[in-house]
Order: sequence, then C-alpha cells, then structure tokens
Amino acid sequence: FRAADPSYAKMFRQEVDAFCDRLRKRGKDKRDAAIAEYETEEKAKRIAASPGGMDPQEVYESLPE
Repeated sequence: FRAADPSYAKMFRQEVDAFCDRLRKRGKDKRDAAIAEYETEEKAKRIAASPGGMDPQEVYESLPE
C-alpha cells in the first residue's frame, strides 16, 4: 500500500472517510428512530393507563403556571 500511486492512496482515504461518515449518520438515524419509537410506546402506555384517554403528561404541561 505504501508503494501505491499517491492519487490512489488519496482516493482510498477519501472513500474510507466517506464510508465512516455514512456509518456515523446511519447509526445516528437508527438511534433517533429507536428513541422516537420508545417515546411513542411510552405515550401509548400513559394514554392506555389514564382515565378519559388523555395523556396525563400533556395535560400537566398545558396547565398554566
């Protein structure tokens, strides 16, 4: 690899960096999706457990101070 053409080594490094960036982005997207899914499930549980079918957390947050 050290004897390779400098332009080849530069392109190789750019592709490796781009691949690492895609991996980081995909990981962040998956993490964000998992968090959103968890929050949706928790909200559904709160609504199912509350009387009247309203989300207690939303009601509490909407109350004036």
